[in-house]
Amino acid sequence: IVAHQLLERAHITPGDNVVIMGVGPIALLAAQMAKLAGAGKVILCGTNGDMDYRLKIADKLNCYDRFINVQTEDTLAIIKEETVIGADLVVEASGAASAITTSIKALRKRGLLCAIGMTSRETVDVPWNEAMMKVLDVQFNMSSSYNGWNMALSLMASGKVQVEPMIGVRTLSQW
Repeated sequence: IVAHQLLERAHITPGDNVVIMGVGPIALLAAQMAKLAGAGKVILCGTNGDMDYRLKIADKLNCYDRFINVQTEDTLAIIKEETVIGADLVVEASGAASAITTSIKALRKRGLLCAIGMTSRETVDVPWNEAMMKVLDVQFNMSSSYNGWNMALSLMASGKVQVEPMIGVRTLSQW
């Protein structure tokens, strides 16, 4: 339900370059929503731990164009190479402090940061001056309106958004 707010509030336009920080269930739903809205490129950013399970699910969902391993690759250089001017939209779905900083740095001028990942910290350092100079917009998303629930359920029922590949029996440490 949180991820569908990309359609409801972020107003992705066809051709937009979307970067998603994280490869968990919410991130994968957000990637599907971005594709559904017509995003030109969807770039997933994750870690070594995502390679064996989560990225394989993302492959089944066919919901991204590029994966960046933030532990072994130069995330910002690759985003710049893929987008030329920076991402139009970054969805921060990981909650990792370093990903929040990278999100701001990855956006183009007048880009949008859509925060849907909760952090484990009370406060997080933010490159404030960079965000100000880029004149960024930031949206914080938790749940949505009752109409949003209907939209999300309709998208799942129609098969436009797939959830089955993400459902399975795994221990918490495997996820």
